[in-house]
Amino acid sequence: MKLGLGPPQRLGVRRRSRLYGLTALVEEGRLEASAKEHLEILDALLSRDEEAVRAAMTRHLGHIRSLWAQ
Repeated sequence: MKLGLGPPQRLGVRRRSRLYGLTALVEEGRLEASAKEHLEILDALLSRDEEAVRAAMTRHLGHIRSLWAQ
């Protein structure tokens, strides 16, 4: 199965969970910071800097884990 594809009911759950996450980011004023983290990850990937990718992903996943733990 390709990433992001699956039975329609699973896609619906995925969309809803993503919207929930975005809503929480907006309400907490963290949407812009999260977008900046994504840009940092992309920049590190484009520069092929393994350490920068690892650091940016670790930071971002830590923030996401704390958001979803609330």
